[in-house]
Amino acid sequence: MKAKKNIKFLALSLMSLLTFNAFAGCDAIGLGENSGDSSIEQTNTNVLQNKVVNDFSDIKDLYQVILENSFKADINNDQAYVLTGGASAKLSIGSDEKEVTVRSILKQRLTSQVFGYDYTDFTKVKKFKTQIYNPSDEVRTMRVCIAFGDGKSTSQKIYTLKKGWNDIIYDVDRTLLSFQVDLSIAAYLQYSFDVVPMEVYDLYLDNISITQTNTPMDTIEMTVEKDEICYFEQNYQKNVFWFYTWSKDRIGDVADYGLTADPDLARTGSSLYVTTKKGQVRWQNWYYTRFSDAYLNVIDWESLKPEDTIEASVWVPDGNDGVGFDIDTKLGKITSYDVEETDPDDPTKTVIKSIKIVTGTAVPKQWSTFSFKVGDMITSAKAHGFVDEKTSIWDIFTGFGFHWGEFVDVEEKTYYFDDFRIVRGTTQEGG
Repeated sequence: MKAKKNIKFLALSLMSLLTFNAFAGCDAIGLGENSGDSSIEQTNTNVLQNKVVNDFSDIKDLYQVILENSFKADINNDQAYVLTGGASAKLSIGSDEKEVTVRSILKQRLTSQVFGYDYTDFTKVKKFKTQIYNPSDEVRTMRVCIAFGDGKSTSQKIYTLKKGWNDIIYDVDRTLLSFQVDLSIAAYLQYSFDVVPMEVYDLYLDNISITQTNTPMDTIEMTVEKDEICYFEQNYQKNVFWFYTWSKDRIGDVADYGLTADPDLARTGSSLYVTTKKGQVRWQNWYYTRFSDAYLNVIDWESLKPEDTIEASVWVPDGNDGVGFDIDTKLGKITSYDVEETDPDDPTKTVIKSIKIVTGTAVPKQWSTFSFKVGDMITSAKAHGFVDEKTSIWDIFTGFGFHWGEFVDVEEKTYYFDDFRIVRGTTQEGG
């Protein structure tokens, strides 16, 4: 029986994070006329409290939001585009004067000293909702996610906006998200809107609200085998990664992910598959994965010795993608480093050799195993000035993951990951 390390944390129910659905015509929750107004629903022993974060009834309510990328907002008083409060926000998206390639973004603040509210603790939030009016016959597309105070975000859910009022409801799966982010430090509700080349279109937004619950999150136990980083053999392990790209408006924008037991696509048992979306902008389609902080705490990193090796296996669909490890510290990324060696062609001279510990090239349509020595990681950290004789690499270690890409104008591609593990080395005699 292999030894296991256990960790418990609070959570609720296991569901898929990347369910991209449009919620139109859903039952409305209770809404007040001013930010902070609330209504209460009783469902058996579960008490749901509905809080209005922003009803856009006054120009000052626009100070609660941040606009990015060819985005304008104003207060609308035309009652045809208002649900409650006498006014709504008119959003003008895109530009008819310049080519825009990134989505327009609206961020609703979740805390404000000026307006006297604080909804940053999403351990208590069951869902949030907004209502958007599309005056056009053209169907518009938007994405919604939660952004947190440490810079992380949930994966984006995609919604379509048909003509008329659309109820946009984002169900918060607290169990799944607690694997990936710190739910207690939510900072913004982020709404991203697709742009149309050389065109401005209008939408009307009313009543951003959240629904809080008094139901506590359940306790879930995470276990790993001895020397396992992640084998993807347990169902919860499909959720211990979070995904992002270089482009900040495409956070977590993958088409699908999960576990597969296909023997041709798993080294042992099951593997993690990730299907990426078609690339659009060059240098913004490198995909990154990171093990969540909660999961990293399960691994006994401090037991690693310089002679030990960290391994991971990757299956790529073609040979055009670079892949590699990402190792983060409080002071920066650990990358390749240079060493001075004797020139093999001229012993009287020295040459600089670059030691690559985090990158490589995968062989297409078969499993490729990547590895690096813990000792090389420590040497690289020292070469970058991150650690010294008094500082352990684990004192500054903050993240571990993988990256892959880069592709543009290519249809969806599926990658597979398996057997992230520690291989124990042996110390040379006298070493």
